[in-house]
Amino acid sequence: MSGGILEVIESAMDEQGISIKSLAPLVGKEYSTLKRELNEFDPGAKLGVETLIPLIRTVGPAPLEFIAAACGYTVRPVSGAPDAPSMAEECLQGFTAVARYIEAANAGQRYTDLSPKLAAAIKELEDVFVRARDRDELASAEVRGRQ
Repeated sequence: MSGGILEVIESAMDEQGISIKSLAPLVGKEYSTLKRELNEFDPGAKLGVETLIPLIRTVGPAPLEFIAAACGYTVRPVSGAPDAPSMAEECLQGFTAVARYIEAANAGQRYTDLSPKLAAAIKELEDVFVRARDRDELASAEVRGRQ
């Protein structure tokens, strides 16, 4: 890779005060490997997409926003904050919120009345998503810990 994304990553690292040496173990790379992958003057080195996920979680969303903009998209963070004691109850909250929205739309409620119901449904579905993501990340970390 040359320029562009690598410059964005370098800038994000600078803003966070993170060096390549401290970033390497956080993204599961050896220092020398990551240093090469982030060197825009090394045409043979490539930064893998699997490395981008932990990198973005560490340095912030700037690299993701750059990629999205280059492809004609925007990104927004998932703002879920699970508040139910279990996944099953979180899912039930999501289902209930979506059902309320659909019932209101089907009953002919004005779009201005649908808006808060839509926001509530999105919030509940994001809570389910965040709980699932956290569960899966925990499971992945446990698997890595056993290896």
